[in-house]
Amino acid sequence: MKVDKKELPKRQLEIIVELAPEELKPHLNKATKKISEEVNIPGFRKGKVPYEVLKQNVGEATIYEEAFYNAVNTILPKIIIDEKIDFIGQPKVDAEKIAPGNPLIFKAIISLMPGVKLGDYKTLKAKKKEVKVDQKKMDQTLEDIKKMQAKEKIVLRAAKPGDKADIDFEIKLAGVVIEGGQGKNMPLIIGEKKFIPGFEDAVVGLKAGDEKDFDITFPKDYFEKKLAGKETKAHVKVNNVYEISLPEIDDKFAQALNFKTANELKKKIEENIKAEVQQKEEQRFELEILEEIIAKSEFDEFSDDLLNAEIDKMMHELKHQIEDSGGKIEDYYKQIKKSEEEVKKSFKPQAEKRLKTALVAKAVAKAEKVTVSDKEVDEEVQKTLKMYEQSPEMKGQLESEEYRNYMKSVLTNKKVFDTLAGFAQKPVAKEEK
Repeated sequence: MKVDKKELPKRQLEIIVELAPEELKPHLNKATKKISEEVNIPGFRKGKVPYEVLKQNVGEATIYEEAFYNAVNTILPKIIIDEKIDFIGQPKVDAEKIAPGNPLIFKAIISLMPGVKLGDYKTLKAKKKEVKVDQKKMDQTLEDIKKMQAKEKIVLRAAKPGDKADIDFEIKLAGVVIEGGQGKNMPLIIGEKKFIPGFEDAVVGLKAGDEKDFDITFPKDYFEKKLAGKETKAHVKVNNVYEISLPEIDDKFAQALNFKTANELKKKIEENIKAEVQQKEEQRFELEILEEIIAKSEFDEFSDDLLNAEIDKMMHELKHQIEDSGGKIEDYYKQIKKSEEEVKKSFKPQAEKRLKTALVAKAVAKAEKVTVSDKEVDEEVQKTLKMYEQSPEMKGQLESEEYRNYMKSVLTNKKVFDTLAGFAQKPVAKEEK
C-alpha cells in the first residue's frame, strides 16, 4: 500500500492511498459477502453467492464500489490513528481510480484541527457580578400569576383600561388589507399595549355592538419596514366587553397553588427568579471570560470545509429549535424575510466564534491537565436516564457511545470554565517595590 500526504492551505491535509489489486482482494471478498446477503439469486443461499455469479447479476461496478467503501472505512481511520493526525469534522473522500484489474486509488481531504497560540488565561479582567432580585421583576411575576387566575364577566358598559374586548378588526393601507391586518373574535386587553400604538385607545368608550373607523399611524421604528411611519385606515367592531377581576395575593390564593401561605409563595417565586438571574449571570460571565481569552489568542485560518460544517450544525440546531416549538423552518424564513443561503451567510461570524471557543477550551484543558473519568460520565448518564426511564427510545440514545462522548465533552468544558472562573475571581498580586 502506498500512502502520500501533502499539506494544503487553511490547515487541510491531502492523503492519497493506492492499493495494489492483490491488496484490494480482502475488500472485494467482504463486498461480495455483504452484497450476496442482500440480494436474492435463485439457486444460491444468501451470503454464499460466488463472485462471478454475483458479478453477472448486480454488475462488477457495484461490487467494486462496495469494496471501495470498505477499504476507505478500514484504511483511513488506521492512517489517522497511526500518524496521530489531529483532525476535525468528516474527511472528504473521492475515488481517483477504481476499475477491475487496476490499483484502487482514493484521495481524502482532512481538515486539521486549527492551531491556537493561547493568550494569558490566568490574568483575567472579567468579574462575576452580584446577583440581585429586581423588585419590578418580582411584582411583574406576581401580576402574571394573578392574571392566570383572573375572572371575567361580560359587562354592557363602555370599554375602559383594564377590560378585555372581543373584537373584529381590519387595517388597510392604500385600500388594501395589510398582512396580518384582519381578525375575528380577537381578545384585546386594553392597557397592555401589545397591539399597534393607538389602537387600544380607539377601543376605549365602545360598547358591545359598536363599530368605529379611525386612522392609525405605524411607529417610524416599526419592524415591518414597508409599514414604518405609514398612516393606515382601521375599522373595529366590538363583540363583547369583559370586566377582569384580579385576585388578591393572600394565604387563600397561595393555598390554591399548593403553598401554605402567601409569604411561602412569594419566597418560592423569589428563589426561582434568583436562580434564573444567576444562570444568566453565569452565562454572561463565561462569555466575557472566553471573549477576553479569544482576543488575547492567535488562531490559524479556518478552512472553508470546517466553517461550512459548523454553519450546517447551527442550521440543524435552528431547525430543531423551531420544530420543537411547533413551527416550520420555511415559515421562519418567510417571517424574517431571508433565504436559507442568507441565513447561512449571516451565521459565519458566529460559527467562527464557536470554533475559536472550542479551540480555547481544548487548549486550556490540555494546559491545565483537565480530565473527566469514565465514572463521572457514568454518573451523569445515569442521572439523565432516570429522567427518561419511561422512554425506551431515549434510553437507547442515552446509552450510546455517541451520547457518552457528548457528555464527556460537556463535563470537560464545565471543568475548564470552573478553572477559568477561579483565575478570574483570584485577586491580582501586587508587584513588590
